[in-house]
Parts: sequence; structure tokens; C-alpha cells
Amino acid sequence: MSLFQFNWTTAWKDPFVVEAKDEIDAIGVFHIEWARFIDKIRAYPQNVGKENEFETSGQMLESGYSIRVVGDPTIKWNPRPTCCDEIDKGPKYDYDEKGPHIRLRTYRLSSPPNNWEDILSPHWTMRAASIEVYFCPFCGTKLPEVELLDHPPHPIWTSEMDGDYCGTCSERSMCCKCNPPSTAYRIK
Repeated sequence: MSLFQFNWTTAWKDPFVVEAKDEIDAIGVFHIEWARFIDKIRAYPQNVGKENEFETSGQMLESGYSIRVVGDPTIKWNPRPTCCDEIDKGPKYDYDEKGPHIRLRTYRLSSPPNNWEDILSPHWTMRAASIEVYFCPFCGTKLPEVELLDHPPHPIWTSEMDGDYCGTCSERSMCCKCNPPSTAYRIK
């Protein structure tokens, strides 16, 4: 299963993301998910009696669109230290605000990477304050060194200007489904 993002070509509308096995299946899933979305919108008190003001999935697709595959929302914070049980507590998925206690942070500048080593600078941080740490605060073990993967997963989030937009997919960073830069590393 992959995530497919529908971008609308003829009107300003927010992209819509569905999970499907391929691009053909994504269109069928879009019809179902769009109907669910509109049903929720119609249920708001301010929308009662305005049933005809919302476009159907068919109308949305007729207005023009493009589909692209986006990153997997279940990508785990990779890599993760395994020195003790406490360090791994918390949600395991990257798109969860809480995330693990200790995580690998990387900074990636905008512009296409010529040399990953120059662009990414990995370091371990505490979740609560993004403070750089070198030892596990629970068991005292030195945190492991990491190295760049031979073939990092794509697409990977890149910072655009102030970090509010992803330089890879041009979405707002809070809506971006690209893989986090930390997924380009593994523990040595």
C-alpha cells in the first residue's frame, strides 16, 4: 500500500491524500474517501441545508488533477537506539507529535543534494526539548553512531526557506508526507 496525493490543476484546492495499492486503485479509493469527507463537512451545523454546495468526487476529478506517490506515514523514527526499554517508549511513528523519547535529528538545507554528507548532520536529541544528547538518560549507555544509507528512501523532506514548506513536495511542512531525513541513516 502507498499514499497517493491528488493535486488539483484547475482550481485552488487543498491536496487530498488516500492510501491505495496503485494509481488505478487510488481513484476508486478517492471516490469513497471524498464521500466520507463531504459527509463529515455536511454534518457541521453551519452547513445544514447546503448539500448542493459541495463538489462530488466526480466533479473534483473532472476539474483536472495529477496524482503522485508520497512518503509512507508509518515510517518509524529511524534509526532508534535499543540500549534499554525506557528509551523506546512512546509512539513509534514519525508523524506522531510525541514520538520516542530519544530520536535522531537531521538538518537538511534546501537545494538538490550534491553531497549528503555536507547537507545532513545527524545528532541524537531528547523529544521534550530537542536538546542534543550523547548518552541515554535512562541507562547511561553512550548513544550509537549512525551512517548514511547507500540508497536513502525517497521522497525525503527538505527545508524550504524558513522550514514552513517542504522543498521536495512543496506542501506545508505540517502536511508533508515525505519521509523524514532521519530515515536516510542507520546505526553503524
